[in-house]
Amino acid sequence: MTTFAFDLMYGFMKLTPMATGYYGFMAGSLSTGALGLLVGIGARNTAIDPLDINKWSIAVCNRSQTCTSVLGGQAKRKDDVFAVRQTMGHFAITSTGPTWKPASVQMVYDVEGPAGNQATVVAEAVRTGWLGKDQLKFVGMVGKGGATQTPILVKGDESAAGPGFALLKEMQSKVTFH
Repeated sequence: MTTFAFDLMYGFMKLTPMATGYYGFMAGSLSTGALGLLVGIGARNTAIDPLDINKWSIAVCNRSQTCTSVLGGQAKRKDDVFAVRQTMGHFAITSTGPTWKPASVQMVYDVEGPAGNQATVVAEAVRTGWLGKDQLKFVGMVGKGGATQTPILVKGDESAAGPGFALLKEMQSKVTFH
């Protein structure tokens, strides 16, 4: 080990000033690029854009035969108003040590079909993996007014939303759409 360290240091001392500048510039460029990549990955994993999840969940509803029959056609967001509960990705200390809690979004909003039928949609998404892949855990819909008022599970399983669509009831209790 001592011989290796000596040979390495001796090799650095024999470099010309031009070679020293070249290798120093390359090492700085590579380390800055690697740091920028890590910062970008970290920033991507800490938050989800709610508008993306809103568009995605509407598309999921529009692909569902049950949703389109309740609304009388393709759904579109009724207003620009929706309620969002957003959790940033973070490390939490648990009994087993530090654990990564992924970023998540829970949202509720009203949609309207071409026939004038209205419904309330609830969706939940999480960001998983190293590069931050979004995953819709749950999309559900409940008709309003003349539409069917039975909760419809569009995507995911009911355990993600709680028994009897508890997530929808909780989110609806915090906001009123007119």
